[in-house]
Amino acid sequence: MLDFKKIADILAPLPGKTALLIKDKTGVLYASPLAGEEFKSASLIKLAVACYYQAHPQDLSQMVHVPEDKIVEGGMLCHLAQRDWMLRDILDLMLSDSDNTATNFLIAFIGFAKMAAWFEAEFAHLHLGRYLMEVTDRENYLSAETALELLERLLADPSPFGQVCQKALFYQESVNKLLQDLPEGCSYSKTGELEDTEHDAARIFAGDSYYDICFMSHYTGLEEREQILLAQNAVGKLAYQDLTNVESLTINHLAEEAGTSLASVQRFCQKMGYSGFKEFKFQLLTYIKKQESQEAAVSSSEYLDDYHDAINRVWTANEKDAEELAEVLATSSTNFIFGIYYSELPARLLSMGMRDLGKSTYFGDNLAAGEHLFPLSDENSTAVFYSVSGISKLFGSSPLPKSISHFKHSYLVTMNPDTPLKKYFKKVIVLPGKNLAQGLPVDPQSIPVVFTERVIDIAATKYRR
Repeated sequence: MLDFKKIADILAPLPGKTALLIKDKTGVLYASPLAGEEFKSASLIKLAVACYYQAHPQDLSQMVHVPEDKIVEGGMLCHLAQRDWMLRDILDLMLSDSDNTATNFLIAFIGFAKMAAWFEAEFAHLHLGRYLMEVTDRENYLSAETALELLERLLADPSPFGQVCQKALFYQESVNKLLQDLPEGCSYSKTGELEDTEHDAARIFAGDSYYDICFMSHYTGLEEREQILLAQNAVGKLAYQDLTNVESLTINHLAEEAGTSLASVQRFCQKMGYSGFKEFKFQLLTYIKKQESQEAAVSSSEYLDDYHDAINRVWTANEKDAEELAEVLATSSTNFIFGIYYSELPARLLSMGMRDLGKSTYFGDNLAAGEHLFPLSDENSTAVFYSVSGISKLFGSSPLPKSISHFKHSYLVTMNPDTPLKKYFKKVIVLPGKNLAQGLPVDPQSIPVVFTERVIDIAATKYRR
């Protein structure tokens, strides 16, 4: 169970105004005093726009035109020349990329007054006062209670519309708040920010268990903003740790996760030599704590030795991989480079390096970007995807894997030799350092970055125009 005293201690010293609401399957678990008070909504209003379309279904396959004079800053559309899109893509961009032009289009497509009236009639604390990026004295408002209700409506929808929204929220680009210290593939979320506002509404899950959390804030100045962000990081981390904590594991939860019966769990524990689940859990906790104490005792020199060994192997075992990738990227008609979350770092480095060498290169840090950019590819294009963990949940229900399979050259760069994603790519490049990756709370990027620098160096030396 969540430690609500720790949560209260996190909130107590915060400046400005904050609201925190936490729910699970049973209902509200924690509500700070301002959970029902209205804040400036920032981009959380986009959840409400999506819910309007959920309640008033449209043909998502229809083609729509985004007028040039309606393009505003924030998101992908202001950087692309394409102006004709499927309505489904506009919805996806609004949620996954928090695209302001897409949001304004979806509001105008229905009618501002009509959507605003529905907001007022349907929700107690939701008000649409302006378009995104519009300079006016009007404002958009909602409460933490309303934000979670909107999120829950979208996540509970099994329809094709709901699936589009859920995929977009799963691959949310902004993860620097509640999700900052969490691994990939354990959340659906939507963030919002203004000059004096930092919000996050997320479902953090492990198996079938989850917490729905909305953390809203109003502050003044960069110093106060930093305090708010650290508090949001701490709350998200606390929630995830509780969901994955062995100490809170029950026999019912274990049976549910394993898809078996309580009796089967008991028999398994007894076959392992324990009297039952209770003794098994006690011994497991003892083992984990012992391992943690041993890991804590490892010296920094040993840790650096492991890094040194892994980097040396990049220069030896992966040299041919680097040479092949450099040649393919340098001779390809167009390159598409992708990396999500922490893996964005080496992916962005590679894309910048190839652009500096004069190669036509597109970069994406979310799956939605891939789906929108891949139509620009041809038979001689190359796709490179970075994922240190290589986990199966990375693609979810995205059609991106099918698109990747059509490329003449497609590469997955990972540190997981057993990645289930390998079936989607023509070639998988496995970098050394798997043990380092397993021992860190985040996916380490230093080794992929070293490999990437080597690829760019080879390309610059041998294939510069």
